[in-house]
Amino acid sequence: MMDESSTSTIMMDESQSSMRRRSVCFTSLEIRSYGVTLGNAPTFHGPPVTLDWDYDPAETEKFDVDVYEHHRYARRTKSEMVIPPSHREYRLMQLGFSRSQIKYAMEEAKRAAKEREKTVQSLNRTRRLSLDEMQGKAKLIRGSRRRSSSSAYI
Repeated sequence: MMDESSTSTIMMDESQSSMRRRSVCFTSLEIRSYGVTLGNAPTFHGPPVTLDWDYDPAETEKFDVDVYEHHRYARRTKSEMVIPPSHREYRLMQLGFSRSQIKYAMEEAKRAAKEREKTVQSLNRTRRLSLDEMQGKAKLIRGSRRRSSSSAYI
């Protein structure tokens, strides 16, 4: 007779193996062109930009996945995808944003980046404190075990 724990283990094993057999296939893809607008991402380097919500359906391209993969350009590196701050500012001005709007967005982005930095530093301090506390408790436990084992011989 099986107890509940062995039943749940068997069920988990079956569900895990059935999940491994599942797969997803794509036959086509769609490439949409979105506009660029002034963003709000935390950054210390120039104005933040982001994709606009709207796209032009007339510029949407549809491809068979295999054809696209065969003819696509090589993937860009991370450094190739970075837009220099001066170019972002130029593009935003071309889109009609004023210098004051861009400056305000840059100030807000810097403020948010500083707050994020403070949060990361605070989390790191908390983790270090937690680690120190755990190490301290471990020393206490080891010390109490030594005292209790040595006192048993007295």
